[in-house]
Amino acid sequence: DSMATTTPAGVLAGDRAWMQKGVLPFLQNDLESAFSGFLASLLLPASAFASEKAITRQNMSRRWLFIASNVENILDLGLDSDLEKLRRHLKSEALEAAEEAGLPDYLKTCRNFPTVGVSQIVAEFLGEALRLDPDELLVYQELFLLFEEHKLDIASLAEAAATRGLLLHPLQRPTVLFELESRPFWELSQLKNDAFWILELEAQWKMIRGELDRALSMSRQAFASVGGEHRTGGRHDGEVLKKGAWSEVVLYGLDPEESRLAEQLFPRTRALLSSLLPTATSMAEEGFGEIIVSRLAPNSHIAPHCAPNNARLTAHLGLVIPKGCRIRVGSEWRGWEEGKVLLFDDSYEHEVVSGAEERVVLLIRFWHPECCGREESYRERDDRAFNW
Repeated sequence: DSMATTTPAGVLAGDRAWMQKGVLPFLQNDLESAFSGFLASLLLPASAFASEKAITRQNMSRRWLFIASNVENILDLGLDSDLEKLRRHLKSEALEAAEEAGLPDYLKTCRNFPTVGVSQIVAEFLGEALRLDPDELLVYQELFLLFEEHKLDIASLAEAAATRGLLLHPLQRPTVLFELESRPFWELSQLKNDAFWILELEAQWKMIRGELDRALSMSRQAFASVGGEHRTGGRHDGEVLKKGAWSEVVLYGLDPEESRLAEQLFPRTRALLSSLLPTATSMAEEGFGEIIVSRLAPNSHIAPHCAPNNARLTAHLGLVIPKGCRIRVGSEWRGWEEGKVLLFDDSYEHEVVSGAEERVVLLIRFWHPECCGREESYRERDDRAFNW
C-alpha cells in the first residue's frame, strides 16, 4: 500500500489501524471485517496520522478514493451504520476546517451534492480525497464521470486539473489519457499514412449512399436505437442522447451477431471497409472501437461527453447532410458535407445537434497515427486502466 506510512517515530495509530484492521483481513478475503476496519481507521482524528508529511496526504487521499470506489460493496456487506459514522465524522471535521470558506466550488458541490443516495456518499468521499491531494488524476476522473452523470457543471473541475498539468486541455477528459499528439479536429494532411483510405472512402461515397437508400426503403426498423440490446458493447452510448432519436446499424462490432444484418444491407460497404481498413475492422471486433451507420432524427441533441481514451480517432463520412446539423469538438463547431470525411478526436468533449431533417453518417473509429505498429500495447494499457 502506498497505504501504510511510516515515520521516524514508527507507525502512527491511524496507519496501524488501517493496516491491521483493514489491509490484513482484506488480504485474507474477510471483506466485512476489512471494510469495517478501513472505515473505523478513518474515524480516528487527523493527529493519529503523519499529517504533516506530503506523502501521507497523498496516502490519505488514496484511502478516501478506495472507500469511495467501494461504497456499493460496503452497503452490500450491511455496513450502513459504519458508513454513516464516517460521513458524520467527515462533515464535523469539514465544519471545523479553517479552509472551508476558501474551498473551490467543485469541492463545495461534493460536500453538498444535490442527489441523495450512493452518488452523494461517493461525492463526499471523492471530495475529501481531492482536498487532501489535488494532484491525484484518478480522483478527477471519477468526479468527471459523477458530475457528468448528474448533469453538473464540470468546467471549474476540469480547469483545475488542466492548471495542475493533469490534463492537456480542460475539454479533453478521457478516462485513459495517453501522451499522444492531440487536437480536437484533424485534417487529412495530418494523418500521413491514413490519407489513402479516406480519399478512397470519399471516392466510393455514392455506392455507400446507394446501399443506405436501399436499406431505408426496405425497412427503417433495421436501424436499432443506440444503446439498445442489439449490441454487446456501447450500451451506455444512448445515455448521452438529450432529446430526439438516435439509431444505427452496426457494420463491425464486438459480437459477430451484431453485424449479421449489415451483411445483408451493406455488403459492398463492408467489403470496402475490410479491404481498406483491416486495423479498424479488427479494432471494432475486439471491442476497442466500432464502425456503424449512424442516423440522428430531426431536432435531436447528443449531449456533451468524452470518449474513454485518446488512442483512437473518429471519421464521419457524410451520407445525408441537411442544413442546420453540426458538431462541436472542444470549443469549435463544424458541419459535415455529403461525400466528405470529417476527422476528430472524441476524447475531447463533443456534442451533436441535428436540424429540421435527418442526418446520417458512416462512423469509423481508427487508431491514432502514433499508435500504429503498437496497437496491442495501447489496448493492454487501456484494459489495465479500466481494471484499476
